Amino acid sequence: MYRTNVMKFLLLYAVLFLCATSAMAQSAIKKVKSPDWIRVSALTPSAVDLDDVSDGYYIERQEYQVHVGLQERYHSSVRVIHDEEGLSSAGQVSVLFDPSYQSILLHDLSITRDGKRIDKTDTKLFKLLATESDLSRAIYNGTYSAYCIIDDLRKGDRINISYTIKGFNPVFDNKFFDYSYLQGYEPIGLLLVNYVVPKSRNLHFSYAGGAEEMQVLKSDQVTSYYYEKNNLLKGTFYDYVPSWYVSVPTVSCSEFSNWQEVAAWATKVNPIPILTSSQSLSVFADELWKKAGGNKVNYFKLVTDFVQNEIRYQGVEMGEFSHRANNPEKVFRQRYGDCKDKSVLLATLLKYKKIDSGLGLVNSYIDHGLKKQIPSPQSFNHMVVWAAVDGRKQWIDATVTQQGGNILYRYFPWYGAALNLSSGNVEDLGADQEAVTHISEVYQMHKDGSATLTVKSDYTSSDAESIRSLFKSNSKSEIQKQYLTYYQNKHKNVTKASNIKFDDDIENNTFVVYEHYNIPQLFEVEEETGKKYINFYSQHTDQYLPAVNTVRSAPIALSFPLKFEHDICIINPDGKQMSSASDTHNEQHESYFYSRFMRNSQDTLKLSYSFYTYKSYIDEEQVPLYVKTFQDRNRFFFSGFYLNDDYSVDIEGSSPTGQSTLYPILLFVLVCVLFTLFVRWYNKQKPRNTVASDGEQVLPPKLGGWLYVLGIVMIINLISSLLSNMLNYVTNYQIWIAYDFMELRHVSPIQWQVLLSLEFVISFFLTFALGYCLYLLYKRRDLFPQTCFYTLLAVAVFDVVSSMNAMYIMPESVKGAQESWNVLTRNIIPTIIWLSYLRQSERVKATFIVPYKNEDQPRQFISTALQHDPSVDQMPEQN
Repeated sequence: MYRTNVMKFLLLYAVLFLCATSAMAQSAIKKVKSPDWIRVSALTPSAVDLDDVSDGYYIERQEYQVHVGLQERYHSSVRVIHDEEGLSSAGQVSVLFDPSYQSILLHDLSITRDGKRIDKTDTKLFKLLATESDLSRAIYNGTYSAYCIIDDLRKGDRINISYTIKGFNPVFDNKFFDYSYLQGYEPIGLLLVNYVVPKSRNLHFSYAGGAEEMQVLKSDQVTSYYYEKNNLLKGTFYDYVPSWYVSVPTVSCSEFSNWQEVAAWATKVNPIPILTSSQSLSVFADELWKKAGGNKVNYFKLVTDFVQNEIRYQGVEMGEFSHRANNPEKVFRQRYGDCKDKSVLLATLLKYKKIDSGLGLVNSYIDHGLKKQIPSPQSFNHMVVWAAVDGRKQWIDATVTQQGGNILYRYFPWYGAALNLSSGNVEDLGADQEAVTHISEVYQMHKDGSATLTVKSDYTSSDAESIRSLFKSNSKSEIQKQYLTYYQNKHKNVTKASNIKFDDDIENNTFVVYEHYNIPQLFEVEEETGKKYINFYSQHTDQYLPAVNTVRSAPIALSFPLKFEHDICIINPDGKQMSSASDTHNEQHESYFYSRFMRNSQDTLKLSYSFYTYKSYIDEEQVPLYVKTFQDRNRFFFSGFYLNDDYSVDIEGSSPTGQSTLYPILLFVLVCVLFTLFVRWYNKQKPRNTVASDGEQVLPPKLGGWLYVLGIVMIINLISSLLSNMLNYVTNYQIWIAYDFMELRHVSPIQWQVLLSLEFVISFFLTFALGYCLYLLYKRRDLFPQTCFYTLLAVAVFDVVSSMNAMYIMPESVKGAQESWNVLTRNIIPTIIWLSYLRQSERVKATFIVPYKNEDQPRQFISTALQHDPSVDQMPEQN
């Protein structure tokens, strides 16, 4: 019985609804003749290129004309069906309107077939459907669609449609504004756009996307601003462009002269009421004030938290309420409202306790170029609040939920600019630079080829608020399922080791998520070699880089503000040590910073990725560089490693580039050969200035004093220089292909190889020279002073030149060049001291006097010297 009654009720409701919508459609749509104020174009539609046409039909003629004084918008089009596919897509007519202040005047709906007109103009064919285009945002806007399906359509038919939508939204106080695209996704045979404006009213125009200025035709009563053109090609549209970017010719118009007029209108429509003590809202405010201890900062936080979290975001924006807020008392009682309702409620509560505050208008899609737009309400789609508390002005978005941290520094979404309704000025807004997301994935390898994955995700500031909102609005099991699915798509047969956990510190506005998974087999087997390998791809980082692979004349949109970091750590089984691994890559540009580096410590290999954005877009001029840099994503985000038999990572056999190090080894052998030949020749030479005179020789004193210190310094420099050169040039092949990984400046790939090879040869030659100086020091050869002097001088000059060269060539993001320059400047003074010592010291002059012919006969040389100078035992110590 109950089910029968329910079915009867639903059936009755459906019948009543259909009757109501049918009656509403007939009352909202009237059949009338075309208005006499419209402009008739003298141009003839051009043929369109059918290769650029989709859906089986094209627009032969399209008109959009507006009479500002009569509040009428006239639409007319001719659709030509050239393919069977167009029978379905072109045969539907849908007219959107708001029946609370608009009506539809139908002029023509007909088919032209074989030169004959077939009339379809019957208002009874139209059905009224509630579209609620903003329902996904919990907004009911009251929009309807007058919908009609045209019957008996055939290939080659021309569908003629013309109608007028009468009525403007009264909330705008009879001020008009609008915009029109002068090009579409597909070619148009003829386009006509026309604005008819009474003489008493002034309409301002602005143009974007290369649009031509409107033509002007004046009469006694009105002025027509029109654009007409035939043979319109299809427009060019791009993916991943900022929402503010206009790629096709566009014209905008407005009766508002400046932003102050827009602010004055918005203030009139949405005044902030003054509460009285008898209202329920004021009683509530007094309770919060008492709870805050009479402190404005505490009260500011309490009322903001209340409006954000306890007044749910939901609105009814029908008619005037598309831009007019409901009374704050009503919003407080019903506990829901849209952005206007929530913002006016918050401002009312703040004003009640004498906190300086006001309203602002922003655009949640357009974060750039607001000041350059023509002033009008259509530049905004969102209302926010500002408040001056404790000497600081803070903007608040009342629709954001689950915010934490200090109320005076609460995150405010990046909107670029806002119209302050109190001052009437457009103010630039700052971006949240504190938000950081850091994801750490740790793979613990096991000896059977399985692995345990531990994931820790740290979120701060606005990133913490976003993830907090996700966990609040979804069940934990659903989130667990989503997270698990992500890793199952990366690795086979992944299972959760424990349930997902999180730590939410709302006071400090941080959020941490913990995940644990088991991977039964992390490795794969290479078909050609049978080797086991593991590979990783930083999808977390890759998702923030737009997939633009071709150069274009349009900017690229970026997530902003963004600071994202991703670490992948691979730990060997049983703590087995890894061989040394090093790889670094940085990309520093005006709009973004990207870095990738690989390091290992004992049994752990760490891959780190970072991507920061400094702007919300990449300029057109920088697009070619971006495309060139990130065209090959694998080069940036993919890493693969072979495994040993015990499933430990084989670093040596897993070169990221697949290149060998044969070239630097051959170059090293060449330097050794060249230096050996040089020493064989140079060792027999005589110094330019000899210490002894008249052919007499004296006994060289033993090494002592500062010569010991010089020897120790040279030994340290020799060891550090040799190790540094081996690590930088021989074992690190990445430096030889740095041109492929870094945006090196001012050099070509060939020039880079030449410069690096030259640096390699000189660096190793000077290193060997230090070793040769130590040999001369030990032998007390007469060549030591000049050889050591010129070697130290050459090392200093080489360091200066190479550091300057690195700063000139390397990208600005590479800090090593600047750091090496700083170290170099600190070493200049010691070098100068040692050079002076070698030139001026008497001990040096007296010690290094052994010529080449006697260096292997020290005893004979000493006995001869004693015969010439028997008092040498009393020779004083010299420095």
